[in-house]
Amino acid sequence: MNKIKYVLLCGLAMVPALAHADVSTKVMSQQLDFAQLQAKLQEISDEEFNKLDKDKDGNISQEEYIDYMIEETRKKSAESFSQLDTNKDGKISKEEYNEFVNKATGQMGKFLKMMQEQQQK
Repeated sequence: MNKIKYVLLCGLAMVPALAHADVSTKVMSQQLDFAQLQAKLQEISDEEFNKLDKDKDGNISQEEYIDYMIEETRKKSAESFSQLDTNKDGKISKEEYNEFVNKATGQMGKFLKMMQEQQQK
């Protein structure tokens, strides 16, 4: 991944509403030059703004923002619960939870290694 795309995606991850929109997945799935990347990010930003602006008054109220964030958090929580509940019994056992933690720890290690390699370039 080139450094410009990497920096932009890291910056976007810090914007709560856009982070919930899986912007990095939408952008990374395409090979774009810088101008195309900017245009695509603006398109995604506009789509997300419109989702949040429920009453279409051109502004996002605190209530609209909170409602959106709650709904997105519920969706993500349901998805993650489903992934953790590997035997699909509607519960997360200690074993399932530990398996998740071990997997996440391994992935975090890979991410940190990638970050170190990027800094060395």
